[in-house]
Amino acid sequence: MSGLSAGTYTVTVTDVNGCTATASTTISASLAGPVHNINTGLNYCTIQAAINAVSTVNGHTITIDPGTYNEQVLVNKQLTIKAATTQPTVDFTGTVSGKPTLFDISADNVTIDNIHFNVDLSKLRSAIIASAAGIDNIVVKNNIIDAYGTPAGSYGDRNAVSINYTGSTNYRVATGGVNSITFDNNTVNGSLPTSFFRAGIATDESGGTYTNNTLQTINHDVLVRFGSNGNITISGNNFNGGGVELDDMNAGAGTLTVSSNIFDATFANSSAPGTAVMRLQNNYNSKTTVVSGNTFSNHQWAVSMANYNSVTIDNNTFTPLAGSTVYHHVVINNKSISTNSNSIVQVTIGATVTNNTFNGSGTLGGTAVSFHNHDNDAASYGTFVIGGSGSENDFNANIGKAIYLDHQSGTSSGSTFPAYTSLIGAGAGALTTMGLWTPNIDATDNNFDVGSGLELPSAMSLTNLFTLEDRIQHSIDASGLGFVRVKANNDYVTANSFASPLTTTAKIQRGVDAASNGHTVNVDAGSYNEDVTVNKQVSILGAGIGSSIVSGPIGGGGSTFAVTSSNVVIDGFTITRDGNNTTDWNNAGLNSAGIAIQSQGIFAEVRFCEITGMRTAIDINNSNGTISITTICISTEQE
Repeated sequence: MSGLSAGTYTVTVTDVNGCTATASTTISASLAGPVHNINTGLNYCTIQAAINAVSTVNGHTITIDPGTYNEQVLVNKQLTIKAATTQPTVDFTGTVSGKPTLFDISADNVTIDNIHFNVDLSKLRSAIIASAAGIDNIVVKNNIIDAYGTPAGSYGDRNAVSINYTGSTNYRVATGGVNSITFDNNTVNGSLPTSFFRAGIATDESGGTYTNNTLQTINHDVLVRFGSNGNITISGNNFNGGGVELDDMNAGAGTLTVSSNIFDATFANSSAPGTAVMRLQNNYNSKTTVVSGNTFSNHQWAVSMANYNSVTIDNNTFTPLAGSTVYHHVVINNKSISTNSNSIVQVTIGATVTNNTFNGSGTLGGTAVSFHNHDNDAASYGTFVIGGSGSENDFNANIGKAIYLDHQSGTSSGSTFPAYTSLIGAGAGALTTMGLWTPNIDATDNNFDVGSGLELPSAMSLTNLFTLEDRIQHSIDASGLGFVRVKANNDYVTANSFASPLTTTAKIQRGVDAASNGHTVNVDAGSYNEDVTVNKQVSILGAGIGSSIVSGPIGGGGSTFAVTSSNVVIDGFTITRDGNNTTDWNNAGLNSAGIAIQSQGIFAEVRFCEITGMRTAIDINNSNGTISITTICISTEQE
């Protein structure tokens, strides 16, 4: 008989012959046992004995003295289990029975406080597994969880704390999910080279708070999926491993907040290469998500938004791995990065990105904000806000692409970034069709440092605006991409305005195509081999004679500039054609005119240009408009 409370008991014993004997005995509260029920005053030699005692009932508190406890513990009552003083250690070295964990929680209202869990991964997967039909209000706080031993068994179950979570084994059995999880001030560590947990805490169908923890794991410091029970708040943590993943929130989820955390990706760059340390995925129910006030450092990829919407990325600081030229700070993508992504329901994606500081690595390269259409089958786009008046993002020096609209197409297994095959494999379920990113982006209210400190584009010199153009990939670089506006009523073309391998040369025509009536197409110094059709009311301003040179190709449209719209200005170019040599002299495909203005009612102005090597410099035909020609140098071909 065990588990008796202190007191006097009368004991009657009956033998096989029917004879009886009676005696009285007094039981006092022992002071010898290191485990104490502070409600009953009884003491026990093991944690499990204290829980199992009949006198231990829901609502009691069990304290544990310093020492090492070699046991697996089943917590099947509503208890608080905590250190009496200095943190005790639980380290099981025997043969595992039941779930592969040190503490197996199967009751509501359990608190585990200030215990050191030493987890031998050769036989165990977790420090704590909470799994039962009813496991609401689980509190895990002030604990240290260390991993050691050569890992064995299923990787999907290797989570320091698992609450109603399905990995390789289904522990997601809570009726209605888990109403409240508090995970506070815990430390999760591993040991080199391979003894680390997959996740610090992994949970399904829950709500809760995850605060003030220091976690280092392989893939997920915090993993919350299928949230269904109120708000999810992740705040004040130090994430030194795989970071945070929030997936597939259900209708019962509340607001998702990830704030004031420190993400250091040094370990994750090798433990989970090619993966972001903040991952948001599949926001089917448009749950409000706020990622704010966080610090991201030493990363190759910081934030991934995959098939996501209703999200604000605000007031975060991003500093990549020093010297990296391939980092990504924020990635917006309509493809779910999962092995079944081709059957995922696509949402209308959108995002607000404001007040962030994007730093470079010290070496020119990398990408600050990129947009990817990697599931083009049912692509749907909402609103994208990048900066704003009073909420400008700061794009600091040496960022290779401040804003990047992705131009990949074809099957997703061929993607260079993200590297889907290494992340999710190339099985049929993982494959989707990529397409060009087509929505336009307004980036006018952001600060960019392209060599003269942080400036709004509206305050930049033309030289700096051309440099900024080279820090952006959009429709100026490849037709079919969306247009990134940095200064109202202007776009910019440089000799580097192309997106290899889709395009390999710069084209003024793409600048005209991206413009609207009344816009100015600014063309930097360089050589442009093309015919340009000016079918909008635009001003095309070159860098000056001998600097911006446009040469029409053989077999083109017959004129290097063809003006078919009124209110056009062409200024500051050397205009010529290919084929001014003895071999091609009589080629019928040579352009005949430098500029052709051949529609009625056109008002056009040509100024400060040199037109050379053409049969006709300016061909004005069938036009009754006003043509202004100012300071033109004409040198026609010699016949």
